[in-house]
Amino acid sequence: MFTSKTLGILTVMAFTGGIIGVANADVINVNVTDGNTPYTGLAAYANDPAGANAAWNNVPIPYTTVSDSNPLVVSSLVDSQGNTTNVDMSLVPTSTTGTLNRYNDNGSNSGLTPNPMALMEGYIFNGFNMTLTNVPQGGYNMYIYAVGNNANQGGTLTLSTPEGYSTTGTTLASDVNFRNINDTGNPDFTGTNNSGQTYVILPVTVGASDQISLTGPYLNGFQLVSTTTPEPASLLLLAAGAAGLLLVARRRTNRA
Repeated sequence: MFTSKTLGILTVMAFTGGIIGVANADVINVNVTDGNTPYTGLAAYANDPAGANAAWNNVPIPYTTVSDSNPLVVSSLVDSQGNTTNVDMSLVPTSTTGTLNRYNDNGSNSGLTPNPMALMEGYIFNGFNMTLTNVPQGGYNMYIYAVGNNANQGGTLTLSTPEGYSTTGTTLASDVNFRNINDTGNPDFTGTNNSGQTYVILPVTVGASDQISLTGPYLNGFQLVSTTTPEPASLLLLAAGAAGLLLVARRRTNRA
């Protein structure tokens, strides 16, 4: 039987653990692939609670079957810890061809783990419109990887919500591509020095629509990172629950 002291310690641990759990950023990672090169692990967002084991939604892009009337839909994306979420993703083309164009560079880079080429080599080009639905309300940063394999293959990305929030960012400001950026002796397209080149970080606030839209010319993948901290009311509720458990434990001990 637990003593009052032991129960008190366990209660405090549960309370603090609950706070830490709430405060940890929720992360959803998506990689556009050719169907053969999955990606796992950390990328530009280095504080993922899953660390080197971070899970990714590796989404194969068909060549010709995606169109305005037939969007590519991925339901129930998983978060970086492998948990199923309610967030759904849809992709449609914005190019005049009416199809979602996908390219695979088939490159290799064995110098780093995880292999950044696995994230960058498959990408959408000639324009896309992506929509995320059922996104919990709050603040987020989106790390967007959006370049091609040749010089100056980047462009302007627009992140918006139905509530009127909108922000833009541009990749590949200089004439480089994801094959020749070098941070650490090996091509590392996700390193911090590459922000604004192979990827951009855009903030967004999700409102009552629970929806985010992203448009741009290229897309290799993205990371959606929650920046919302627990509300004071939620923390007070956790504290009240912990205090109640401790009180019950003491009463039971006194009766024994």
